[in-house]
Amino acid sequence: MFNGWRKWFPSSSAGVLRRIGDLDAGLRTRSDSELKAAIPAFRERLDKGEPVFELLPEVFAVARETSSRVLSMRHFDVQIQGGVELAMGRVVEMATGEGKTLVATLPAVLHALSGRGVHVVTVNDYLARRDAEWMGALYRFLGLSVGCVQEDMGGDFEEENRRRRAAYAADITYGTNSEMVFDFLRDNLADEPDERVHRELHFAIVDEVDLLLVDEAQTPLIISGAGDDDLGSIKRTDRILRGMREGVDFRADFRTRTASFTEKGLSEMESRLACGSLSDPKNLLWMHAAHQSLQAHAVYERDVDYIVEDGEVHIVDEHTGRVSPDKRFSDGLHQALEAKENLRIQSEDVTLAKTSYQYYFRGYRGLCGMTGTAWSEREEFRKIYNRKTVRIPTNRPMIRKDYQRLVFRTSAEKHAAILGEIEEARDAGRPVLVGSVSVKESETLSRLLKKKGIRHNVLNAKEHGREAEIIAQAGRRGAVTISTNMAGRGTDILLGGNPSMLAAAKISPDAERYPAVLEEARAQCEEERREVVSAGGLYVLGTGEHESVRIDNQLRGRAGRQGDPGSSVYFVSLDDPVYRKFGQKQVLEQLRERLADHPEGEPVEDRAVWKALDELRKKVEVENQAIRLDVFKYDSVIHERREAVWKWRRQLLGLLEPVLWRTRVEELLDDLLNRLEEDVRALAAMSDSKESVKTPDVWNAVVNRIRPAEEGATILDRETARRFLLDLYDGNRAHAPEGFERWERRRLLEVLDKLWTEYLTDLDRVEEGIGLQGYAQLDPLVEFKKEAARMYGRFVMDLERRVFAEWLAVDFGETEDPPLGRPEKPGGKRGGAPSPRKRRAVDRLPEVRRGGGSRHRKKRS
Repeated sequence: MFNGWRKWFPSSSAGVLRRIGDLDAGLRTRSDSELKAAIPAFRERLDKGEPVFELLPEVFAVARETSSRVLSMRHFDVQIQGGVELAMGRVVEMATGEGKTLVATLPAVLHALSGRGVHVVTVNDYLARRDAEWMGALYRFLGLSVGCVQEDMGGDFEEENRRRRAAYAADITYGTNSEMVFDFLRDNLADEPDERVHRELHFAIVDEVDLLLVDEAQTPLIISGAGDDDLGSIKRTDRILRGMREGVDFRADFRTRTASFTEKGLSEMESRLACGSLSDPKNLLWMHAAHQSLQAHAVYERDVDYIVEDGEVHIVDEHTGRVSPDKRFSDGLHQALEAKENLRIQSEDVTLAKTSYQYYFRGYRGLCGMTGTAWSEREEFRKIYNRKTVRIPTNRPMIRKDYQRLVFRTSAEKHAAILGEIEEARDAGRPVLVGSVSVKESETLSRLLKKKGIRHNVLNAKEHGREAEIIAQAGRRGAVTISTNMAGRGTDILLGGNPSMLAAAKISPDAERYPAVLEEARAQCEEERREVVSAGGLYVLGTGEHESVRIDNQLRGRAGRQGDPGSSVYFVSLDDPVYRKFGQKQVLEQLRERLADHPEGEPVEDRAVWKALDELRKKVEVENQAIRLDVFKYDSVIHERREAVWKWRRQLLGLLEPVLWRTRVEELLDDLLNRLEEDVRALAAMSDSKESVKTPDVWNAVVNRIRPAEEGATILDRETARRFLLDLYDGNRAHAPEGFERWERRRLLEVLDKLWTEYLTDLDRVEEGIGLQGYAQLDPLVEFKKEAARMYGRFVMDLERRVFAEWLAVDFGETEDPPLGRPEKPGGKRGGAPSPRKRRAVDRLPEVRRGGGSRHRKKRS
């Protein structure tokens, strides 16, 4: 794909910058209509075989000039450099505030020339919608179409599908990472070609690429459907758990996010349930319910891991601090949390389709990404995605001051120091951005600030609706803003405030007086900017370190944008969640003892303590990377099988090369006969009979597993069996009404989906317990591969046998015609599968696998 590039641009972007500069003067003299005519001309040259990268300087020059005219923003040279690297399919690190949204327009225009589509992937619906509208003016000026995929597209099932398909059919499509993957999964559950919305995966530009392809890649994505539950068991074990005590009846391990009963607690649970031993196989349901209730009460904390809103449990995304209403913990954990919070308990999910971010994004022919913090993960980008990482210099020198973290013994001491620092900065006229690690922490700080009478705004999972408004004014004189996480927020913090948002808050942009109000806002913001700059700029204050150093750096990066002054510092304590979760209890106790005589309220200057905390952070990074690699490895086990099943579905829907149905039937039967013969002979060899099994007995047994032969009929060999079954099939087809083949295809799809769901569900259960193989000195991954292969063989044989049995069971001479129309099945999804629900797995642990899902969507139910 990139061979043409190397002819004239061997190692740096200096050459392309010079060529664009040479084109600038001529483009400025062109009329709008002449500029618009450039795209059709470029496409014509591509059609004639000219390499896309030979066009890059001209395309970038046209996009730059168009941006100047339409958006009143002209790409800086460093933005051109970033665009070149993105177009080459690389991961680009650009500091916060360097205009990555505008940079993305350059590779988007270039790769949209092929007409095969470009996906610009963002972290939330708001940014996808905002960027599609904002940058859309540039694209539409050039005659390129723009689409935007949102979680709720409106309309019924058919109307929403139509809108989604139109969005993906555009030259450039904006959307979130999860929505695009879930659409991809839904496409592979479609029962009719017109239900599919995606087209080929051509080129993707991923914003906040480290967050989306590294942090969130720790969790596979799953389409799930509602299953059948015995919710009474969860309610009962929840009532019992409420009376149990940590350290006496159970123990919690915050590092592995698991809890276990003590001997006393287990005896108490068994006694109260009156079911006997929970280890008895007949009590697996009770054991499962007790285990999940324990996790809900002992490990998962309200306003940290989840919030309760509108009578429902919503997961808080640990990477973005946002609510994730489209996710549900799986395996009964979400039900246990609902019971814990005395809410209505919804049914548990079953897996319908599953993939990982790694495999989805590796499916694009071209992939690139941009973020402010990618360099530390360059090896992972290279190994998993085969992407090179490059760093782009800032447009103006970075003058932000980043200070060493301040360590305190307790949270109370830390909070007192933070309050003093905020008050001092506010009095000096500096805006303060306070970054917290959880909703609970942000609300604690908010209460303390209120007691001191300090006005402030809180941006957390409960206030996500005001996100853009809060961030836009976080740079005003003396402003104090608390945010649970700043990664992927999108909106820049302008020193002095954002004049357009300030004006829009006073009067509608459509009002006649709006220009005058906007001018007043600009003057006010410019005056405040001068005061804030002289005071030292934005002050970023972290209240605790995150599991990822990159997220800490993203928070720091909010200060010092485009050469502005600013500073950052982190306040931490030995009580912080990251140390409590990953640190050994003994080590933390030793550190507390070492600091026993330290003056109260004073930051710790002990280098041994600093070193211990640094080692802890490294441990966190290593463990999280291991989780991501585990997701990739385990997902790779089913990847080839998943691709085979999905390819089969696409063939049945007529989306791939045409296959003669009669030929497909013969292939299906031949494969089934081979598998059944092997199965029957294996069973016969295991029998107690010492007599050798005769061939006719084998083939009679094989045929009878599909369709019992007529009385007295003897199947002598394989060919007789094959001919007998094909004659039955052809006899049925000879009397079938019109549309019977379509009915056959639909029945095959229904059985395929049902058995594949069962296969994935069983595989999930195997994966949950496979870690125990380590105690037997066996490699869990190797054992998982063996079990997955064995189960897949059984899945294929069951599929073929059941499909043939159903086809041959229809007798048009004696029974009514089969339903050959396209009925709506109960549950909302055509084809008989349960109504799809999205969910995300959240961790892979030996004892319990967490997951997430969504409520039924209106258009799906």
